[in-house]
Amino acid sequence: HGSVCEDYSEIETPVLAVGGWHDAYTNAIPRLLEGLGSQAKGIIGPWEHKYPNIARVGPAIDCLGECVRWWDRWLKGEANGVETDPALRAYLRKDMMPSSKNGERSGVWVAEERWPSERSSRRAFHLAPGKLLDRPEIHGPIEISSPQDAGLMSGNFCPGMRVDDELPGDQRGDDEKSVVFDCEPLEADLAILGAPEFECEFSCNAPQGMLVARLCEVAPDGASLRVSLNPLNLTHLSSHEMPEALEPGRTYRARIKLSDAGHVFKKGNRIRLALSTSYWPLIWPSPEAAVVTLEPGTAALTLPVYQLDGATAATFVAAPGQPESAIEDLRPASDDRQISQAADGTVALIFTDDMGHSRHRQNGLETSSKVTHSYWIKPDDPLSARTEAAWSFETRRRDWHIATQSSSMMTCDAENFYLTAKLSAFKNGQPVIERTWEETIRRDHV
Repeated sequence: HGSVCEDYSEIETPVLAVGGWHDAYTNAIPRLLEGLGSQAKGIIGPWEHKYPNIARVGPAIDCLGECVRWWDRWLKGEANGVETDPALRAYLRKDMMPSSKNGERSGVWVAEERWPSERSSRRAFHLAPGKLLDRPEIHGPIEISSPQDAGLMSGNFCPGMRVDDELPGDQRGDDEKSVVFDCEPLEADLAILGAPEFECEFSCNAPQGMLVARLCEVAPDGASLRVSLNPLNLTHLSSHEMPEALEPGRTYRARIKLSDAGHVFKKGNRIRLALSTSYWPLIWPSPEAAVVTLEPGTAALTLPVYQLDGATAATFVAAPGQPESAIEDLRPASDDRQISQAADGTVALIFTDDMGHSRHRQNGLETSSKVTHSYWIKPDDPLSARTEAAWSFETRRRDWHIATQSSSMMTCDAENFYLTAKLSAFKNGQPVIERTWEETIRRDHV
């Protein structure tokens, strides 16, 4: 509700919002806290799009216990003190492990009695060629024009829906295809909590274009960890509802609010801002390759610096022991991720997730599924973008067996998107129904 509500006075009941930094929907939580004040409480951990008690990116917490306390107070009237909980409990990541795999992420929990926090301040870095500086420097315009396959290490839009390998990986390859700006090695740890922002004045040589801002931490060995991200379709500068074509050569001002993040940049590492005009396959490319030019002395990155020393540590209810699973694995889940390039230059990114085959011990219900997502693009041709998905699902018990197979494909030209899809259903091995769809959607400044 918080992600779409603009008038927070519409919300009359107390709100408990829980999410993870890797969850595509977590940005709603700080907005809820700002809009509702003491009526809302937020918990943000390192998790993907899963409940924090079963998340595969740790550490986990007893989310069910926190929810039960909340419901006991507001649905049953128990005086258990949840209204005095901190406004925000957040996890600040402290490791340099740019891995796309799930697992524990080291860090520290902090608690804030109100949000925005009095421990927060803003620090600006000014852009010069290749550098992030504490003060502006005289320099010429900076041109940004990325190959269309920049973004291969972006990870999934909403991690947590597949087996593994969904998180953004080491950003070095994508950084090489972007224009990057680094600060000097940090003389002390620097913590952030909140939304970084990037502002600039720019011009574009085409009526449509994209500007993608990534905030990264870079280790001395070159490993690059993505901390925050946000793309901006430049035709949406004034309105998402009513996009407008750019006037080539005209100067515009852009403000990109990156995703909220809790992170500690380590002493000796560098803060990096990476800018690109493409981010495949997370973002569908503009119809033509554009050059975005930053006007001299106008571009700056502002970080939500957080005073970590002396911060209050967050606490949670104790997690009970987990009951024995009622699910028996008949075939373990597995995943695979492949990147290749064909002789004609086409780059392929293919994810395969076998969700495994399992059986419920009590009722004997068996389920299995497998999905393959494929993405193709030529680095010099945005109109070559193509994606396909194929998903099979089966469920059975004793003498019945139901299966579905679905596939979809999306391509484009300069004027339209083209979508096709097919669904087939089977019962006990015999076809029951088959449907196909074809759709042409006019590109509206996309």
